[in-house]
Amino acid sequence: GTVQTSGQCGRDREDSDVEIFNPKTTTYEIWDYNMTLQAVVDKKVYMFGLTNGLAYIPKEGQWERLWGQKSSWGWFSFCVIEKVLYHYRSGVFKWHDTMGGCWIELKGLTGLPKFESYGCVQLADYGGKMVVLWSELVLTSDGCKNKMIWCAVIALERRNGEEIWGKVEWCDEVLTVPNLSKLEYALAATV
Repeated sequence: GTVQTSGQCGRDREDSDVEIFNPKTTTYEIWDYNMTLQAVVDKKVYMFGLTNGLAYIPKEGQWERLWGQKSSWGWFSFCVIEKVLYHYRSGVFKWHDTMGGCWIELKGLTGLPKFESYGCVQLADYGGKMVVLWSELVLTSDGCKNKMIWCAVIALERRNGEEIWGKVEWCDEVLTVPNLSKLEYALAATV
């Protein structure tokens, strides 16, 4: 067996390393640095860093490398909706096919505006629908820059078992904030 750890292990490593210790050989294998993002889907804990992705299966005590994930989580914009992992990066929304182990582009999304490249985009589960929040710079009447926060609600539909389509149900600006403000995280709460 092996011992898997996430975080600093008493050695001079980053706080968010994932290390695998093999007691038979008494060696460590560093799988990645900067594993910061985590999501749980289908009894697997997905961890994503700047260079790779991993999935931990607690019941089996095993780690899986997620090949093809290299650098794809640098955008920090993802959510889990009805056991499906979604992400946005560089103008494209994708969902993760856990059976095929690959990312597939979300179809549809007619009416969703293009996001500015410098703006931050965040996703959240909103009762089975996807909420997308993003910011755009706007000039005020006195020449200062503010950020306009926009929101869109997207209904998701699985078709033919192999495609997921998104339909924009609503999209509008919701808030103006000072330019130094950051859109860090999105979470939908039911009250």
